[in-house]
Amino acid sequence: MCAYAEVAARGLAPLPGEAPEGDELLIASLGTGRLTRRLEFERVRGWGQLEWARPILDVVFDGVSDTIDFQLRQLLPEGRAVRLQTELRDASDDLDDASAGNLRALRREGERLLSERAGEIDALCAALVA
Repeated sequence: MCAYAEVAARGLAPLPGEAPEGDELLIASLGTGRLTRRLEFERVRGWGQLEWARPILDVVFDGVSDTIDFQLRQLLPEGRAVRLQTELRDASDDLDDASAGNLRALRREGERLLSERAGEIDALCAALVA
């Protein structure tokens, strides 16, 4: 969204409500993985500030990411805002988990994303070099 705001402020992209002048603007965003740990009410209902300190950051970051993706998709023509974000099914979403096992799992998650969205990634690459 900051990239869009920057080019819009410089007059290089249509502002909301204006008709786009072609499809020159393409925004590609690579995520770090979507939050997958559910916060079940029965488990968290008695949490205080200390217990919420780390999980609330994950909730906020994940919500901000989803919101910005939605906003860009509303502002740009279809296919001109591409978000490559995977759901971390096997890897830990702890930002500080750099263990060898988690790095291997993150690599597998990335390979799965590439496999599942190969067509979309090919189209993005083609648009970037056009």
